[in-house]
Amino acid sequence: MSESISIRSVSANGTTGLALSGDFTIYVAGEVHAAIGAALDAGEDIRLDLSGVGEFDTSALQILRAAGREAGARGISLTLTGHPPALLETMTLLSLGPALDDESPREAA
Repeated sequence: MSESISIRSVSANGTTGLALSGDFTIYVAGEVHAAIGAALDAGEDIRLDLSGVGEFDTSALQILRAAGREAGARGISLTLTGHPPALLETMTLLSLGPALDDESPREAA
C-alpha cells in the first residue's frame, strides 16, 4: 500500500504556512512530523491548513497535539485552519480545539 501526502510550505511576514493535501495517517505521520518540526525550528508562527486532508487517524491527532505543545513551549503560535468535518468533530469530541489554537467555526450546542 502506497500512501502519500503533499505538504506545501510558504514563509511570509514571520509566519510559515503549511498546507496538507491527502490522507493524514500513520503511513505519512513521519513526513508531516518532520515538516512541522522544520517549521518550528525556523522559529516563525505556523499556520497549518488542513482543508486538503481526506482521511486521518489517531496518529494525526497525536502529531497535531504534540506540535501544539512544542509550539507553546517555544512561544510559537500554531494555528489550524480548514478542518475536514470528521477531524473537526473528533477534535471537538476530545476537547482538542483550544489546545491546538483552532480557528474552525463551532456550531452552538
